[in-house]
Amino acid sequence: VSAAACRTRAPRLNVVLISADTLRADRLGAYGYDARPTSPRIDALADEALLFEVHVAAAPWTTPSHLSLLTGLTPTRHGVTGSDRALREALKGNRAIQRLPDAITTLAEVLAARGWSTGAFTGGATLDPRIGFDQGFGEYDTSMVKLDRGRVDRVFEWIDSREEPFFLFWHTFEVHAP
Repeated sequence: VSAAACRTRAPRLNVVLISADTLRADRLGAYGYDARPTSPRIDALADEALLFEVHVAAAPWTTPSHLSLLTGLTPTRHGVTGSDRALREALKGNRAIQRLPDAITTLAEVLAARGWSTGAFTGGATLDPRIGFDQGFGEYDTSMVKLDRGRVDRVFEWIDSREEPFFLFWHTFEVHAP
């Protein structure tokens, strides 16, 4: 059987990327933490999913690290290397925004070009679409700063409305504060 024939027969699976800002792996049951049950739902999901046991952030803060996650490039290659303070000043209109160049392809763009529906749900300035995080996403919802039932339902409604395989990127800042 040719490689082309194998590719056409392989089922196209959904891709779900959940990012919980500042959540430490060493405090999750799926990674061996057993002092108390801190993450029963994440642990259950990990039992049925692909769990990466080696993970290194590309940068010490959210914006460049997540652009690396979505492009496969180091911050010096994708070009977004500024500080959190510089980003916040730029987003307020005081400075030019350091932005992902359109010429750099994101995971969402690759999957969308191959027929996946793409959606991102996040909140907060560090993943602002003006930085380029929305590249390739058909839906980019920035209302997820703090989670509530209505916002979470919006994610599930998006999932339920998909007829084609999808790529969902869900980023939350919920761990930052009680």
